[in-house]
Amino acid sequence: MDSSPPTAPRAQSKEGAAGSQIGRFMVLGPLHTGHTGVVVAAYDPELDRKVAIKLLDSSDLSESEREQFAQEARAMASLSHKNILAVYDVGAIDGGLFMAMEFAGGGNLHDWLHEKKRTTRQVLDQYLLAGEGLAAAHRAGLIHGDFSARNVLLTQEGDIRVARFGVALTTPGAEPASELADQYAFSEAVYRALAGEAPPVSSAGMRSDGFVVGMGSAAPSGFAGSKPGNSVSEM
Repeated sequence: MDSSPPTAPRAQSKEGAAGSQIGRFMVLGPLHTGHTGVVVAAYDPELDRKVAIKLLDSSDLSESEREQFAQEARAMASLSHKNILAVYDVGAIDGGLFMAMEFAGGGNLHDWLHEKKRTTRQVLDQYLLAGEGLAAAHRAGLIHGDFSARNVLLTQEGDIRVARFGVALTTPGAEPASELADQYAFSEAVYRALAGEAPPVSSAGMRSDGFVVGMGSAAPSGFAGSKPGNSVSEM
């Protein structure tokens, strides 16, 4: 029986190790590991700034999917909006793909929600900013595909950045991404943040008709902080 250790995915090879080079970028260390690859912190010597680089293991992607990823990355790089994580560069390396992005450094919205009690106004303000970023992407023809509080990042100054577009492209069995799906995911994220639970489900197994971005009559009584352990308080 072969006792040798399993081979690591190509996107997690030496190119992602501290001190290695990815194009002009010098890798500083790991930030996040996901099912599609890893994200590392790196330094851009040409512009003297810290960046985040996603290394995507594309071995299971078709050529058309690889090209779609590259096209979406280039489209994101051309999109400038204060609430979208900036993309600086994209390329191929060691059988995989890489995307160099703005380094946020302030955690994500999910963690922000659970750090301490937040007022309804504070939560809505953050999601309104995220929604502005998502809407700007839609106007530019870009679909997110996996909107959630974990995919909204904060800068070290506390500014909102929507990130991790196109995740559905590399997720086996994922539903086709669309603007409507993004809007649904956004609405569900807002509801969960305020109510501390998933939106109501009808007897037919579908979300209630009142479940929309404004929520209105769908909001339960004592909406903010109504669930035990919920991190949102009344204003």
